[in-house]
Amino acid sequence: MTVDKISNTINALVGSARVGRYTDNSGHRDDIRLKLMDNYNQEPKDIKRIWVRNSTGEMLPLSDLISLEEKGSMLTISRYNRERAVTVFANIAPGKSQTDAMEFVQKVGREALPKDYHLEFSGNSQTFNESFESLMIALFLGIFVAYMVLGSQFNSFIHPLSVLLALPFSVSGAFLALWLTGFSLNIYSMIGLLLLMGIVKKNSILLVSFTNQRREEGMSVRDALS
Repeated sequence: MTVDKISNTINALVGSARVGRYTDNSGHRDDIRLKLMDNYNQEPKDIKRIWVRNSTGEMLPLSDLISLEEKGSMLTISRYNRERAVTVFANIAPGKSQTDAMEFVQKVGREALPKDYHLEFSGNSQTFNESFESLMIALFLGIFVAYMVLGSQFNSFIHPLSVLLALPFSVSGAFLALWLTGFSLNIYSMIGLLLLMGIVKKNSILLVSFTNQRREEGMSVRDALS
């Protein structure tokens, strides 16, 4: 006796199995299903009344092959990345940002989840994390490319550093403005921060170029900067 034969027999007699179709007088096609009658399909003990045919054609009672155990179970099992998962959906509360909500979920997860359980963000939260990481990569790549371009422009390794030293002040100023206005650091503010850094870098290039030009005219460093 194979497990496949037992499961197919129980599935057919208890859950019903389609064995054919027929067309009625109106032309509608209906299913022909095989199933136990309702008075033999109500309690767990009714399963043991089923007989199963083995590979040699012999009929055996299912009560000699199985044992019943009643316990709680999920109606459906969902998975995420090949792991069993429970998906939780939620909306952001008024006055809170998505970053605040994600930090709260991570905090609760660390405190409440048992061992071997972990959190995975999906949907909008996953897109938010990926976008934020992409912007950070773009920021560092932009600084590196800017240094290479400025190095070829000034023909120096020092002057590009002087230009890029102004970028931290733009970041601190942007964070201060966000804190004073009560806005959060999100995708839109990150894009604005990148634009602000570009404007500050442009102004810094003009200042360094003008200072170098005045030094070439014979002025000292202090006088050229003043």
